[in-house]
Amino acid sequence: MFVAAFVVLAAWFSFQAVYSSGKVGTEGTFAASSCKESFGRAPGGSHKSGSSDDRQVTCDGTFRPAGGGAAVTSAKMTVTADDAPASDGDAYVRDLMDTGGKGAELHTTRLDPGSPLGSLLGEFNTSNPQKTGTSASVALASLFLLAGGIFCLRADWPRGGGGSVPLKVAWRESVGPGTRGTVITLASAAVVGIVLVKIFV
Repeated sequence: MFVAAFVVLAAWFSFQAVYSSGKVGTEGTFAASSCKESFGRAPGGSHKSGSSDDRQVTCDGTFRPAGGGAAVTSAKMTVTADDAPASDGDAYVRDLMDTGGKGAELHTTRLDPGSPLGSLLGEFNTSNPQKTGTSASVALASLFLLAGGIFCLRADWPRGGGGSVPLKVAWRESVGPGTRGTVITLASAAVVGIVLVKIFV
């Protein structure tokens, strides 16, 4: 069961990393005409209680696809501190509220609001490098734990009641070369991936 949980975690946070990088949907620019403070539930987001830490802004404007095509006029998107395209999301949201957002341009991706993914995550999504890095790190950590889980499951290690053999013995004698190869590959990929995320994201 725990192996399946690590698979689900790795898959979900991998998707979150790609999604927050702005690579899911139609890329383009959202040009805001006005923004105002709002509370409630952001599309695809969590409930906002109305405290200062939960501020979000709802902006009206026009979305223009990067690859050309018809612009989406009378578009509306919600920006929270968590998904703001800046390292300091709170400051970004406060600035939009203070200026009213007029003239602000956000690099976004657009999902079809009638699709299941659009209904779940919201029509517009801003790129957020910090969120991308966090999600990627969690996904890779889940991959590393998955490698450990596979070993423990196949080697029946550790055993309850103090009957476990030493780890070295279990690694050498309780699992076959195929399992060892899988564990080494997953763990190595996770470690290398985490290092690359820290360097490039």
